[in-house]
Amino acid sequence: MTQLVETISATTDSGDNADVFYEVLATVARLADGAADRSDLERLSDMLKELRTAIDIFAKHADKRKVSIFGSARTKPEEPQYQLAYDVAAAMVEHDWMIMTGGGPGIMTAGMEGGGRENSFGLSIVLPFETEPPEILARDPKLIDFKYFFTRKLHLVKESDGFAMFPGGFGTMDETFELLTLMQTGQTPIAPVVLMDGGMSYWNRWVDFVRTDLSDNGLISVDDLALFLVTDDVEEARDEICGFYSTFHSLEQTSDQLVLRLERELESDELTALNQRFSGLLVSGYIDHVDAHREEIDELERPRIGFHYNHRSAGQLRLLINQINLRD
Repeated sequence: MTQLVETISATTDSGDNADVFYEVLATVARLADGAADRSDLERLSDMLKELRTAIDIFAKHADKRKVSIFGSARTKPEEPQYQLAYDVAAAMVEHDWMIMTGGGPGIMTAGMEGGGRENSFGLSIVLPFETEPPEILARDPKLIDFKYFFTRKLHLVKESDGFAMFPGGFGTMDETFELLTLMQTGQTPIAPVVLMDGGMSYWNRWVDFVRTDLSDNGLISVDDLALFLVTDDVEEARDEICGFYSTFHSLEQTSDQLVLRLERELESDELTALNQRFSGLLVSGYIDHVDAHREEIDELERPRIGFHYNHRSAGQLRLLINQINLRD
């Protein structure tokens, strides 16, 4: 096994990622000595192929921000939710964003039509009752087929910088709750989330449930309600998503600090205000300017702030980012 891994690793140009590439190969090679049966190995092979294909395709568009649009596959073109999804996608493309959907009918097709072929991704799941690919992305490499929901969902979340959620069934509920759970627990970075009814009471009733049955009973923090915005206004949705990145750029957890990269240097009075309002986010110390950390992998030229984050206050972290963007 070791010889096989070393031979493959030695003949592959993996650059600075050689150590990680070696671990991937070693993990796969160890399966030969394990108890995995053929069905487990076939499933793992399918997963790796799906992940590799998607990674290669998204790498070609890594320089553009993307918004994922979720919602029902059953929504008809004549329904207001369909037109609203189309309009939101078109508005985001006007601001140089790309659109990602689940690659199916209904709200997903509305998003792709609003985004246009050049600016849209369709991450479709292979289902027996949704067999025809959307015509707008037919034969386009940005239409990616997935066998497994979780590998598709991984990329819809990982590659997105913002999310627009429309009324939908069990799948939309699952995607919304999992997305908010990932942000709440720090498993994925905080990003803007807009919930759009299109004339229905869908998300407003959902928020009533979340506020009354979850927040009021102490099952989530009241600050977690800051992780999303309910609106039916296209401009407000666009501004919520785009405005999130007006001063804030991105974040990364290093071994000892949460680092927020910014589009401009914060003034001293801004730092003072952040420390006064958000001291509850800190385990110790202060929010302050920091230099690029050797553990960070990109965006090294941007100014940044850092602090010792308590990892349990995602809603407060979102409010801090809102405060940073306030002057723009």
